[in-house]
Amino acid sequence: MVLLGAVVGRKLCPQAVTLLLTDQSGRISNLRYRGPLRVGGRVDPYIVALPSHATYVLRVSLAQFTSPYTGEGRTTPPADASWLS
Repeated sequence: MVLLGAVVGRKLCPQAVTLLLTDQSGRISNLRYRGPLRVGGRVDPYIVALPSHATYVLRVSLAQFTSPYTGEGRTTPPADASWLS
């Protein structure tokens, strides 16, 4: 069993998935999945049962990720107001 994140309504939110992107200059960006801003319903665990030697394909768009360090991909200020300092 692999816990990937949460299921909000019918939308899958794989919060346990991160991407490490390296540009041509060698700078590494750590991107995290950008989940829903509001939850107005049921939230269930996003669990995938994987038998031995199995694979699971998760199709996501790069637009669904944000950088917690640089703010890349962020559409709203962070909740902790760290952008003020």
